[in-house]
Amino acid sequence: MRNFWCCLLLYSLIISCASAQKFFVTTYGEADGLPTNSIRQIISDGEGYRWIATDAGLVRFNGRRFDLMQDSLESRYIHYLQYDSVRQQIMLSNDAGLFDISLQPKPVHISRTLTATATVSDSSLHYPNQFYRDRQNRIWISQPNQRVSVWQNGQLQHFDLPIRGVTKRSDYTHHFVEDSNGQIWVVAEAGQLYRFDEATQQLNPIRRFAPTYDVLQIQDTLWLAGDHLSCVLLRAKAKPRVLQSFQPDFSIRCLAINQLGQFYAGTRDEGLFQLDISNRQLQSQKVFGSNDPHRVNELPFQDIRDIFIVPNSTHPSGEIWLSTEQGIGLLHSRFFDGVSGIAYNNTFAITTRPNARIVLSFGNVYEIEKKGANFRGELLGNIGRYFVSSLAATQDKLWMGTNSGILLLYNGRALQKTFDFSERGAGIFFNFVDHKERLWFAQAPSDKPIPGIARIEAQNQVRYFGPDEGLTARMLVARENDKGQIYLAGIGKDSYLFRYLEAEDRFLNLSPNINFQVSPNFEVHDMAIDHRGLVWLGTTDGLLCYDLERVQRIDLGVHTTEEVRALTAMPDGTIWLAIGTTGLLCYRNDGQLVAFDETSGLPTTISSYRCMLRDNDNHLWVGTAEGVVRSVVNDPRPVSSQKPNIVQIKTDDQWQPYFVEQKLQLHEGTSLAVDFISTVYPGDDVRYQYRIQGESPTEWSLPQDSARINITAPPTIGGYRLQIRALQSGGFDWSDVAEVNFSVKARWYQRLWVQILLGILAFLFFWSFLRIRIWRLLKRIRSLERLQASLQETIRQKDARLRKQSEVLTHQSEEIEHASHSIHHLHEIIQRLPSKPSIEEVLSVTGKVLAQDQLTDRLELAYVQSGQLISTSYYPKERKMDNENRHFDEKASLADWLLAHRQSLLIKDYKQEIKPYLAEPQPNYPYPSIVGVPFNWSPGKFMVVIQYSKQKNAFDEYDTMTLQVLTDFLSKGMIVEM
Repeated sequence: MRNFWCCLLLYSLIISCASAQKFFVTTYGEADGLPTNSIRQIISDGEGYRWIATDAGLVRFNGRRFDLMQDSLESRYIHYLQYDSVRQQIMLSNDAGLFDISLQPKPVHISRTLTATATVSDSSLHYPNQFYRDRQNRIWISQPNQRVSVWQNGQLQHFDLPIRGVTKRSDYTHHFVEDSNGQIWVVAEAGQLYRFDEATQQLNPIRRFAPTYDVLQIQDTLWLAGDHLSCVLLRAKAKPRVLQSFQPDFSIRCLAINQLGQFYAGTRDEGLFQLDISNRQLQSQKVFGSNDPHRVNELPFQDIRDIFIVPNSTHPSGEIWLSTEQGIGLLHSRFFDGVSGIAYNNTFAITTRPNARIVLSFGNVYEIEKKGANFRGELLGNIGRYFVSSLAATQDKLWMGTNSGILLLYNGRALQKTFDFSERGAGIFFNFVDHKERLWFAQAPSDKPIPGIARIEAQNQVRYFGPDEGLTARMLVARENDKGQIYLAGIGKDSYLFRYLEAEDRFLNLSPNINFQVSPNFEVHDMAIDHRGLVWLGTTDGLLCYDLERVQRIDLGVHTTEEVRALTAMPDGTIWLAIGTTGLLCYRNDGQLVAFDETSGLPTTISSYRCMLRDNDNHLWVGTAEGVVRSVVNDPRPVSSQKPNIVQIKTDDQWQPYFVEQKLQLHEGTSLAVDFISTVYPGDDVRYQYRIQGESPTEWSLPQDSARINITAPPTIGGYRLQIRALQSGGFDWSDVAEVNFSVKARWYQRLWVQILLGILAFLFFWSFLRIRIWRLLKRIRSLERLQASLQETIRQKDARLRKQSEVLTHQSEEIEHASHSIHHLHEIIQRLPSKPSIEEVLSVTGKVLAQDQLTDRLELAYVQSGQLISTSYYPKERKMDNENRHFDEKASLADWLLAHRQSLLIKDYKQEIKPYLAEPQPNYPYPSIVGVPFNWSPGKFMVVIQYSKQKNAFDEYDTMTLQVLTDFLSKGMIVEM
């Protein structure tokens, strides 16, 4: 009995009276990436992904991309899905059996729980449909042809549940329910209700209802939906009790309820309906779409298989996901919603009445009343020919200012009194009633200025406040704080803010000096006073704040200097303001801003002047150029966007799943790629930012649409956090940050011990190189010494043999001839040279003489002057001469080396012998044979003469001696002119 009254109380709470809503509709089909438009079911997992059962496979949806998760599932006909939050698993059925999908740890892992076969037998499962895992870990499975099976501890138990008059079908379905006592109930599609007897292990028929296509459980209450809609109270030891039963005008295929207790019914051919169950009556209203506030459309699908409602932080009715034969339908509300029964016209005034009703004017006047969870407007048709431009209300009075200067006073809906101010000026554009029920009103001028403001006393006496009362400019708006103090705001840099002094019946000019640039036509359009007593001013030049001492302009980013047409302060200190043509801004105490535009539900971003208020339930009402909207929730504030999920990361060119506790180690300069997603629906308008926190922090990046970032590890060694946040469109704040933790470590060659080791190795290498170099030089010297000794010994032996043996003279004849030939050349050169020859003359004469033997191809004279090598070369065969000046470098050429070392040089094969002399030998050098001799041609100055040949082994020691004799002659016998 106690359970009965609890369920009855719950039932009474959820059957609220509400008119059908109009939703923003998003559709998904094959063109968006689904494998088919035939959708069976949609569920959500713990990370917000949507899992979709289709006739072409299992699909996971993250708001942007559909991923086919068909690996290891064999059959593509997915029948039923169920999410287990405790096990972090999704269980599914298809023609191949039952499968478990483990979501943690990543990546997703699919395993088969039970295999299905195409044939019916007592030892196997046959094509499972719906299933349910109970508290005892038993799996109850619905099968075709009216069979139910139970899987427990590796064993199958079958129950055949034939119903008289019902034909066996392959798509026949059972629904499973477990009550608060752990009792298992089975509802057959034909309407038969069974209860499982734990003692006998049998399913016993309890009661027959109308055909049932869906079952909705609310504690121990079942709603059986089909040809009838019945509410049944489950009782463990008695027959279930029917609390309500209705006959709808259509057959219900699926049923769902949101957190407000609103029922939604899907049909096979007629679309989606919202059900109103009150006073023991059932009323249904068809659900329509309204993506544009100015129009209402039929939903683009009629055949609805399943309804899945996800709670939503921005709207209590949640997100409604429809599985249909025409694809997926997503129905959701936005931050702001319109009001039924009113037009979408330019708003001129809006006010609230003590009876919780809202009165607004589009020229004609509407009164808005709350109907259940929604609002509905009704036209007040007794204002005659007047165009109402301002409104204010008290407990029983409604003041209407008109554009012709007429002020109307209504008591209830009856006109009580008319005030004519048409001779004073033009339209009355602002009304305000203070705590003493005095009406303050502002009137536009016609042909003369109207400084100040006017007031109508409670006894309908009119009082004007102008220069004599301290008001030197025209006032546009009046507001009252919690202490009953009245503030006025108006036009001009020196007359924009006043406070009413009640005791003196005059006004005090507060207008603090404005120390920032404003326009010449500066004025205050609207004003609000928050719970702290701060006065907020919406002006032609941005949002100002007066703190009783000074006024400052609030930093609104790119909107800082834009016109603010309306504003209001919420109880928590949040300031809502309407920017002229760019929508709304929510300014929080911490200085954060959130923007609202058409994606938030506004009919337009063009705001009306002084048309913003909060009602008695703290709903925010906003008037625009195309109608009035209200916040869906009371105490409205921007909701944080959905925190991104880190999907995978890539280091070293390899993608891998990311785990929250995972900490990466990167080297300096290593690239890191991160894939992430904020599971928002629809997710096309989500932007992301990232920054790095740690040893080398960075600022937030520019917002990006891509859900992937690529960064390079910072150069400083230490620990870091890569932070990523998301921002949804439609009036959301930035989300909490998702973090990827990583540390940067030095590369192996940057570590201290490695650097010390490398230094030691470098020293050893250099030291070894020097030792080898010195050893090679010493070896070369010893070799030359041995060669010299050998030559001397040879000469002595030859001289002895010449004296002793005539045969030796014959063998040395060629050497004597060569020597005499050289002497002849030397004599001829000395004879031809003038006393003070120039370098050119030395080269020309010597070259011509030496050219006679056809071995000399180039003759060079070179010396060093001021750090430059000055070289002159003569080519005997071509009879040409050239000069070269360049920086002196002993390893650059043989001329440099000879001048640096000042010793003779004989090379018979350039490629084999040149390495000890030059740093970079030329690979294709044209002169294999070279002989060179340095000489002192002037005190302290040296010159070198070099003879080149294109033939190998062209010169020998006699050629060296010939050049030595020549250079001795040049250095001692004559002075060479430079």
